[in-house]
This record gives sequence, structure tokens and C-alpha cells, in this order.
Amino acid sequence: MQAAAALKYALPLLQRAAQVDVLAFAEQPNRIPPVQPDHDESIADAELAALQDFLARHGVAASVARRADPIDAGYALIDAAARLGSELIVMGCYGHARLREFCLGGVSRTLLHAATVPLLAAHR
Repeated sequence: MQAAAALKYALPLLQRAAQVDVLAFAEQPNRIPPVQPDHDESIADAELAALQDFLARHGVAASVARRADPIDAGYALIDAAARLGSELIVMGCYGHARLREFCLGGVSRTLLHAATVPLLAAHR
């Protein structure tokens, strides 16, 4: 839901962008299970295709890539933004329990503290 809100807010910017890259991280089996345990790769692939179709319907030609879930997805996103020459990161933000975030960190927190490009973030 947060990612959808961020996408909605960023759509006018994305429509004017020369290049839009969508990056999704796939869960690794030995990591903490996803919120929806039945959320397998085929569903994620269908969701990514639906996202690409949605953007195309709104005049945004986006490339979509899936990567293995790194140890720290926040820094992986910052690194990808630097390699791609990104001028903006668009993301949804949500929080976890304080203990889990203290032990494992959080993508939102990492990006809010360490992003090297502007960040459009939405939290509902």
C-alpha cells in the first residue's frame, strides 16, 4: 500500500523522466519469512509485470529488474541508484517492531539517513 501511494505521488515526475528503473528484491529462503508466506516468485513476477503495464498505460516506459535480497537492501538501493545515475528514489515506507528494527535495521531508515539522491517516500 505504501509503495502504491509513493508511485501515485511520483507519477507526474516519472512521466517526465528520461529513464525509469524499477528494482525489486526477491526474498531468500534462509532469511526472515515474508509477511505473506504464500507470496512466491510467480506472484511477484505477475505483480512486477502489472506494475510495468500500469506505468506504460501512464506513459512511463520502465525497465524492471529483480535481484536477490541482499543483507542490507537499503544500501543496495543506494548503490544501484549510484550505478544507474538515478536522480530520485521513490519508495513506500513502513515500520517494524522496534526490537526487530534495532536488530535487523530497516530499508526506510537506511534510505532516510544515507540516501545520496533525493527520496520521495510515502507512509500511510
